[in-house]
Amino acid sequence: MILIPSLLWGLPALIGGCRRPGITLDAPSLTDPAPTGDTSGPHSLINRITVTDVAPTTRWMQDWEHGGGFKHGRTCVIADLDGDGRDDVFLGNPFDESYWLRNLSTPGALAFEPAGSLSDGAVVWGTSAADFDEDGDLDLMMANGGFESNAFNALMTNENVGGATVFTNETLRYHLQGIWLPSRQSFWPGASVSAIWLDYNNDGALDLYIDESVYPYALADREALDGPVGRNTLFHRTPTGQFIDVTVAAGLDHNAKTHWSTWFDFDNDGDLDLFEVAYRWGGGPNHLFINHGTSFEDRTATAMLDGSDLTYPKETFSSATADFNNDGWLDLLVFNRGQPEEGPFQDGHMLLLNVEGQGFVDAAGPAMLNNPFDPGYRDHTSNGVMGSTTEDLNLDGIADVFVGNGGPSSGWPNNLYLSVGMIEVEFDGVGTLPVPLFENASELIDFPAAEVDGAPQYPPYPYRTHAACVADLDGDGIREMLVSNGGLNQGLGRGSAEPNRLFRFEVDPQPHFVRVLLKGDGEVVNVDAIGSRIAVTVEEGGVQRTVYDLVSSHNGFGAQHGYERMIGLGQADRIVGIEVTWPGGERSQLGSAELDSNVLVTY
Repeated sequence: MILIPSLLWGLPALIGGCRRPGITLDAPSLTDPAPTGDTSGPHSLINRITVTDVAPTTRWMQDWEHGGGFKHGRTCVIADLDGDGRDDVFLGNPFDESYWLRNLSTPGALAFEPAGSLSDGAVVWGTSAADFDEDGDLDLMMANGGFESNAFNALMTNENVGGATVFTNETLRYHLQGIWLPSRQSFWPGASVSAIWLDYNNDGALDLYIDESVYPYALADREALDGPVGRNTLFHRTPTGQFIDVTVAAGLDHNAKTHWSTWFDFDNDGDLDLFEVAYRWGGGPNHLFINHGTSFEDRTATAMLDGSDLTYPKETFSSATADFNNDGWLDLLVFNRGQPEEGPFQDGHMLLLNVEGQGFVDAAGPAMLNNPFDPGYRDHTSNGVMGSTTEDLNLDGIADVFVGNGGPSSGWPNNLYLSVGMIEVEFDGVGTLPVPLFENASELIDFPAAEVDGAPQYPPYPYRTHAACVADLDGDGIREMLVSNGGLNQGLGRGSAEPNRLFRFEVDPQPHFVRVLLKGDGEVVNVDAIGSRIAVTVEEGGVQRTVYDLVSSHNGFGAQHGYERMIGLGQADRIVGIEVTWPGGERSQLGSAELDSNVLVTY
């Protein structure tokens, strides 16, 4: 290990080469940290956190200055698009201009500039960045249509031309524009809601998964043309560089009509499994598919260890993943829009803890995740969850939960649940498990956007929230959360265009962290290391504990949080060691690192 100055943040950077196959380590045993603060009171954590909306001070983030007028926000991406070491921002706005902002920030001083429009009026609903062509630049895949239109998708390849970052629409070249209809030998525009980069077969090349919805809704229960309506698509990247539809061959050719599914390694066997969220305006069902390399097995029927039917609830709107109880197994967060009236899960959102790959238990109750659950109404057009994600906002090493609410007709206050530690909970037939305990901290973000001179008339608060992306955009050790707002354009027009937010989370005392950036070789491990897991073992007060994180191109509704992983370590005294588990299961061990440092690990 060699310590060198970081070119970006001015912090030590730890450069570690991967030890090749043959080095495997067991994850350290979990020592549960005690809940921080007085968890018996209503403000045990809130009084130690200050949240400020800094969007007005950064320009551009409220989004009215770019192209004139507020936008109908859907999706956001945080990723280093220009390759300068700082995470930039992409904002996808259906029927409005979608564009990216170059990050010019320095520690403690957020600053951005408009860098280019990537679509003017396209119905962009989900976007993901990855270097699929392995040329050193992050490309953007835009899933278009959503619940508002039939539209072709767009692949924007990124190239450095004379020192400038240039995006080019090369969708037709790679045959990714829409739904392939074999009898017509042509592509048909779909109603795509998300684009997810992944390497499902661990061949080192990035593949692509598209979640499809249904538009118009009248087609939800029948087939249109000569192909399925709303069938998701898994595209495999071949050795020649092209993409082919392997959905049927992989066993995923059912009509799912899904929203914001989650790829995660459920059984810790080194490949990514799939949880599909199938809302379908109250239809369902959900699915859990286990990856066997090139084919998938439907494990939905046996997924819940208490025998509950995971095809319910049928109001599930999106999903996200994290190792919520830091036991080394990725869990699932399932967001429920309406109050279920049938089935086993009628309390609201679901926190499905993964019991060593055997199945799930729902820990939302003891975790206080539905305190309260705001269900909205069953007509969908009223209020309930839309935007949703999970990320460690208070940097204590436990993932937090953001719930963005609203409906096509009006906005609704959002929910924020911050972790305050772990508790032990006994589950029938399973035993005792650590469970994260959450505090409802929604009041920290429940206030209207500050009005800026020269801006258009501000719409009434609350807003209609969609994607939320989390990062430390200025590298000062404090996290920001970008919240994309705006409702449907249809029938509402400019009346549903709303300002974005950029919430800054300051914690007292300031927690520690480590930033980890992984790079694959493109042969064994994909270049962005998507699917990799990170375990950071720390010591605090003489007691060791381990914090787990993962590298993903998506998490929740239309959100990508960036490939540089900022892992919260709370008030740790030192980092004992860092372990990386690469796609396929190979492990690399790094020695101790400095607190608040940058760590680059290459395979």
